[in-house]
Amino acid sequence: MPQQVNRFCEAVGYLISAQLNTQTQAMLISGLMKPYNDEWNSLVQKVGENINVLEDLNVVKQLGNILRVNVSACGAVGKGFISQVGNIYIDMLGLYKAVSEIISSCVARDGAIATKYANVRAMRTIKKEALRLVDTYVKHCDGEVAAVNENMVPPLLEAVLADYAQNVPPARDAEVLKTVNTITGALGGLMTDKIPIVFDSLFESTINMINQDFTDYPEHRLAIYQLLQTINQKCFSALLNLPPQQFRFMVMSIMWGFKHTHRDVADVALTITQDMINNFNMCDRSISDAFFKAYFVELLNEIIVVLADNEHKSSFKPQYMVLARMVRLIDSNQITAPLFDASQPENSGLDNGMYVRQSIANL
Repeated sequence: MPQQVNRFCEAVGYLISAQLNTQTQAMLISGLMKPYNDEWNSLVQKVGENINVLEDLNVVKQLGNILRVNVSACGAVGKGFISQVGNIYIDMLGLYKAVSEIISSCVARDGAIATKYANVRAMRTIKKEALRLVDTYVKHCDGEVAAVNENMVPPLLEAVLADYAQNVPPARDAEVLKTVNTITGALGGLMTDKIPIVFDSLFESTINMINQDFTDYPEHRLAIYQLLQTINQKCFSALLNLPPQQFRFMVMSIMWGFKHTHRDVADVALTITQDMINNFNMCDRSISDAFFKAYFVELLNEIIVVLADNEHKSSFKPQYMVLARMVRLIDSNQITAPLFDASQPENSGLDNGMYVRQSIANL
């Protein structure tokens, strides 16, 4: 039944999206969502009066189903759905925080096994559908990015970032990474001032989840690299302001990323590498020289290692593209600072081209 309801609302949503008059469209959305809003308001009021209502599995499932209806309708209607999102947004984030606290309490009491409990899984559905609603709306918010940045993003980050960082790995939802990625892609430079807290809350905690092997948490694994790719493309200046230790951790994580045998992850990490090299090459010389002096040879060596490894042959094209770009930087003398210790007598008369060739020969 819930699936049929979702399909119905999606179908009607497409019809509503054809209405060009904004006021009429908002009225039609209100009419479509009225029964679900009435049920939502009733349940949220009960939860507000007594948080223990969330111990009722049926109530939790009802809330999750209502959010699914909103996601389906939002994807069909598009940015006009903001009138409906605005109706439930604050209550939705309040509910997100409430179920997060309950999940955290269950995990603290019973350990990671608590994430398998039926009520905890249902509560996580509420969290995931709330994030999917934001993700779906932001993907359709053309021309409304300033409003999204001002009204939607701050309370969302407040609700989700600390919760993600503090949870045990099995209780972290990959939808957090995907939604922040969508927001960063849509808002671009407007997200620059928020990247430090995003890094503090999401990056290291996720990398530490996945760096024990190349297989666990596949959704998180791909999503964190896609988020880093978007940050590098849209908010590169924020990376320049990372503390040195955090910046090095990021670069090491990128190098570890392109060692994956999972092609999607490796290809994204290689794309990040090429984009980052290009971005630094366009920076002020003092900044680019410092980056290349610290990381150029190490990156080059790691690229050659995976290029020569049969297990990574599926990513051959992006590997050689990165290699070709790095060799081009050396051959065209675009890297002006010495990549070696010029103060050492044995390096007298050495230039970057000679040093890089020696480094490759010594692999």
